[in-house]
Amino acid sequence: MTWGLGEREEEIKSIFSGKLEIEFIPEVPNKVDFGDLDVLYCNRNPTLQVIDLITELVKPREIVHNGDVISFDYRSFQIDFIKCYNFEMGAFYLSYGDFGGIIGRLVNKYNIK
Repeated sequence: MTWGLGEREEEIKSIFSGKLEIEFIPEVPNKVDFGDLDVLYCNRNPTLQVIDLITELVKPREIVHNGDVISFDYRSFQIDFIKCYNFEMGAFYLSYGDFGGIIGRLVNKYNIK
């Protein structure tokens, strides 16, 4: 059974609905699937441990925590949860592949933040 990108997003959204704020990062149009789904998350509950929540709800075989990114498997697919504080800015910076990184380097060259 093929699991389409829209289906992946809907399923992940339903699993975490009401427990964690999440948004999906837009992909480059016509991008070939690399086997992962990038998800921005915002944890506004200081007592909530996101890794514990993922373990409870998804029961992955493996979780890798690297800085602000939590990667885990779900239905033989890699999900990357990327911590952010502002969905709009996070989505702008991380959307469409390397676009945000390129813009960041350009504006940094002119000392713009």
